Amino acid sequence: MEAVKSLSRGNGLHDEAVAWCFYANIAFLEHHGRRVGHQEGEHTEAPNIPVLVGGAPSSRKTCLIAMTTDFMLDASGAPQTMAKRECILADATVAGIRAAIYNYNRAAVIADEASNVYETPWSEKGSGGIHYLSKPKMNTYVLSEADDQATGKGQVHLGSTHHPYLFLHKVAGQTEILEFIAQPVTHGFNKRFNLVFAPEHAPESSEVHTGTAKSFFAQLHAWMYKNAWTKEGHHYLDGYALTCYRSIKKAVEEFVQEKGIFLTKDAQRKVRFWSTDVLRLAHANMRICQFSVAQFGSSNMAAAEAVRTQPKVYEFILAVNMWLRQLHVHISFYKWFRQMTNSTSNASSRELTAAMERADDGDELSRLKLDLSVEDRLKHEILVHEKALNWFKKNRVTADQIKAALADLQKVGLLDVEMDPEAAASPPVSGAEAKSKARSKAKGPKPVVYVKRSAREIVDNAEAEALRKRLLVPIKCF
Repeated sequence: MEAVKSLSRGNGLHDEAVAWCFYANIAFLEHHGRRVGHQEGEHTEAPNIPVLVGGAPSSRKTCLIAMTTDFMLDASGAPQTMAKRECILADATVAGIRAAIYNYNRAAVIADEASNVYETPWSEKGSGGIHYLSKPKMNTYVLSEADDQATGKGQVHLGSTHHPYLFLHKVAGQTEILEFIAQPVTHGFNKRFNLVFAPEHAPESSEVHTGTAKSFFAQLHAWMYKNAWTKEGHHYLDGYALTCYRSIKKAVEEFVQEKGIFLTKDAQRKVRFWSTDVLRLAHANMRICQFSVAQFGSSNMAAAEAVRTQPKVYEFILAVNMWLRQLHVHISFYKWFRQMTNSTSNASSRELTAAMERADDGDELSRLKLDLSVEDRLKHEILVHEKALNWFKKNRVTADQIKAALADLQKVGLLDVEMDPEAAASPPVSGAEAKSKARSKAKGPKPVVYVKRSAREIVDNAEAEALRKRLLVPIKCF
């Protein structure tokens, strides 16, 4: 960590952001078939450590990404795939990512401007040729999961044991943009990333000597190419670390059972993702320790460390502490984001604009709608599509079902009843006049007209906002 601090202070960078970028590098320089788990025979994970970094304007995000990436690309022993950036992407289609994975067994998304990678309200609309990445597809890639493709040209199977691969995600951007990208979503994109929100100012000193730190990281990356890049195999925890793993697992289960009611569903998802996060970090910690012993230990220790494949208990405990730090960041961010989207009275125009312009990914929305119950799907169609008659006919929706859905939407606060102007303007009547009017209306009641409430009214109403999200209705529909 002292090497990280020296390098950060000498370049005016946030040390936590620098550390996470190096961890992402280390995980990516493993053999493409490497998988990590807690014990043999159980589920394994790819060692990927995806990172999202947010910072203020002019906080040297470009320097952060370029410097940490150059250590990886310029290291001694780097193969052509890396040295010539052949598997490095930023502006890419899904087909481009698949091509990199197919050709090189790995792909990397590295960028210092997140709005050019993911579509946001701050991205250039309709700009010439920029391809924005799909968050649901990135869920697959950052975990190196199976991606089976079938087109007219044939079938391609990536991932699993057919074509294993690794994936590096190291993207930085302005804080507001990262807040938008990392917002909690149903498909869990947000839980997969290590988030860093750098302060507006990072201390800098021209008197800090960075030569030793640069040498350390240059040699670390070279050691990874020599020892980790070419050697296959799955790695598991040693006996003491496995005992700690089981204790942590029990503690997490008890915590969720006893305290889960106080956590949002997004926070609970992040807590339950602990195993994946901790195993990856413990493995990266093992690599750093192996390299350090090789550099500064005796020859006998270096020889023993070089062949070690099991993270030790101290490397595991450090990983747990790093995970706890990320858990605090995620839970605090989710809490803040919920407050900003549910209470516009305390939100700045920036957060309100982001909430108003936020829209779900089209492909993902279509998939998620299939999971809605019939009642919820009916309410979704009422709110999203003004001409939902075809859907009603196709699904044989009855008038009573529509009336019940409208009544529920009005009760919660998503809809309101439009009053008859004549009735609203007329004074109350009684006696014979009232009976006369009642007889005149006996020919048939006037239809009840429902209108949507405004977006501002909905985000101020916690119950209405919760139902809107459950029904997968974008806020822009109001």
